[in-house]
Amino acid sequence: MSEEINTFLKSIANPFQLEGDNPDSTVLFNLTGENGGIYHAVIKDNVATISEGTIENPTLTLTADYANVKKMLAGEENPVAAFMTGKIKLQGDYMLALKLVKAIKLP
Repeated sequence: MSEEINTFLKSIANPFQLEGDNPDSTVLFNLTGENGGIYHAVIKDNVATISEGTIENPTLTLTADYANVKKMLAGEENPVAAFMTGKIKLQGDYMLALKLVKAIKLP
């Protein structure tokens, strides 16, 4: 796990609470490029826990270059703008992606 990702994950509550009523689901984070990696979140009873590694049949898959994710973690890139410009690719439940952005509270 890259140092920046590890530091970021330690900075958020893990597990963390999602807004609203959410069915149990999973999210796969596929970070490409140098220092990338694969992480996943398991959301059960409206609480998400993030771990390293893959998961089968995720509810949502997020794919992005690690360099762009690093900018988002630093508050230099807006996640919604990154999606709209193709820097982040989503497959699956888009509403879940919006709830994650709110829950994680990027700088």
